[in-house]
Amino acid sequence: MKEQIIFAKEVACSGIPLHSRYINEMGKKLYEKLQQIITFPKVRSRKWLSSSFPEELWNSEEAYFSSAAYHMRNLLNPVYFQEVTECLPQNFSQLKLLLMDC
Repeated sequence: MKEQIIFAKEVACSGIPLHSRYINEMGKKLYEKLQQIITFPKVRSRKWLSSSFPEELWNSEEAYFSSAAYHMRNLLNPVYFQEVTECLPQNFSQLKLLLMDC
């Protein structure tokens, strides 16, 4: 990506990738903390294309809200990033990603 003049940065994660089974053991504790932080789940914006769920589940209750359960699923499961990029319009020019340090 850098060769194409696209900003890209390696995320320091001690060799343990997010969205993988390798972080499952921290799931329960993290979920409890997320519930303390996200006390009132909010409806996701229509512009927010979820990579946590396949498109056919975007309107399910768990996918509809930005909640502790939503973000836990995002962290502990594979994501559908490639599938989401296929939903973008042809003239799409900007993509925002939220990346987290490990």
